[in-house]
Amino acid sequence: MAVEPGFTTGMRELEELIGGIRGPYMLLIVGHPGAGKSTLASQICYVNALKGHKCLYMSFYESKEKLFRNVAKLGINLVEAENKGLLVHVKLPVAATQEVLDTISRLVTKDSYRVVVVDSINPLMDFLKRKEQRAILLNFFYNLVDAISGLLVVVSEVPLGKEALSLGSIEFVADAIVYLKHRVSRGLVTRILEIRKVRGAPLTVVEVPFSIINVKGLRVYLPPRPERPLATLAERLKSREAISSILGPIYAGDIISISHPPSARDKRTNAPFVDIAVENDLKALVISYKYSRTELREIAFSLLTKYFELGEREANWVIDSYMHFESVNPASFSTPELAALEHELIETLNPGIVVFHGCEVPWKMIRDLGEGEYWSQLINQLTWLKNKGVLVVRHIGRVDPHFTRMNESLSDVTIRVHYRYEDGVVKPVWKAWRRGGEPLLIDFTSGEVIGKIKEFNEWFRGLIKEKMLKSEIASHST
Repeated sequence: MAVEPGFTTGMRELEELIGGIRGPYMLLIVGHPGAGKSTLASQICYVNALKGHKCLYMSFYESKEKLFRNVAKLGINLVEAENKGLLVHVKLPVAATQEVLDTISRLVTKDSYRVVVVDSINPLMDFLKRKEQRAILLNFFYNLVDAISGLLVVVSEVPLGKEALSLGSIEFVADAIVYLKHRVSRGLVTRILEIRKVRGAPLTVVEVPFSIINVKGLRVYLPPRPERPLATLAERLKSREAISSILGPIYAGDIISISHPPSARDKRTNAPFVDIAVENDLKALVISYKYSRTELREIAFSLLTKYFELGEREANWVIDSYMHFESVNPASFSTPELAALEHELIETLNPGIVVFHGCEVPWKMIRDLGEGEYWSQLINQLTWLKNKGVLVVRHIGRVDPHFTRMNESLSDVTIRVHYRYEDGVVKPVWKAWRRGGEPLLIDFTSGEVIGKIKEFNEWFRGLIKEKMLKSEIASHST
């Protein structure tokens, strides 16, 4: 098997922070119990084994069977690496320090290991109380990383409630130090990865959220860089004149804020984005904080049959071809964990449009806990989506004027839905404007607007029939 040069953590985002890994290199992983230290160490072993680097994983506490079983749920297949002869797991004895160091030396020199993991060094630290004794450990690891001329991963544990461990001069030997930490808010865990040291590289971000995800392992979420595409350079999305006359030109990466009274909603606010999805062949991901996936589909079906006047078959085809629904309970996640979940959904589905529905639902929790973390996460998320060229739509019930205005201040296009009572009938009125443009008032009872809607619906039904025919021809030809 050809061996690829260099080493990896299996996470591009983490390597953006610590730089490329070339041997000899020592990575020190420190963290709370259950924070993911062994997961990260196992992931590093596995991804480097896939590159052809032989790994020696030495553990004081965890048996091979238990470790392999636990990380297999996260997509880390250590059994596969072992079967290929690229991984050896050894359980070390808890014995006198010199005896353990001699055992490690014998194991390392027994084969040409390029990645060596020691999980963890706490038993060794417990034996070494004096500075002179700890100098022995410093010298041992200093020589060990040079001996393998590869990647040495050393794991250490800190008690819950503490965010530091006095490791002394071992920290000096390490090329990079990663701390995995827990924070608890509302009884929910927030996982934070902190970079304490990177030799030879400036640190611009020191704390980032991370998650441990089934099948995908440990994932790190970097805040995006603050640049944004200029509207004159971003791709202008196709949309009918009936839509662009209301919203103006729509560009990939635009952020659209739609607000409405909390007790009344207008399904027609989704009409422009169904049109844009179909015309541009974009998948729309709808994430709701209040409705189930079944309810979201029923709402979309009602919109397409009632307002677009599509038949049942055509409406279901549009939903199946262009929409994906997800329901998230924000009370079940800390703010960083919620952002991480949404990040995973978007990365997995790669939609061209993301619709966030019911954005007011988590607001009470956000306000009680403090707004700073929420707005930071939201701005990072919107910047990331804008840089990806994803059209973002945020539906907001006007439960709090401050929350509504803050969302509108981040938007490129704003729509406010109001209602007026006239002649015994409640009538919706939209106020819509693009950043820098003049506001428009759209009255859905006016003859001009009714005429445009009728013309649009007729054109849209024809477009759907045409696309369905092409899809059927393509499926038969394959």
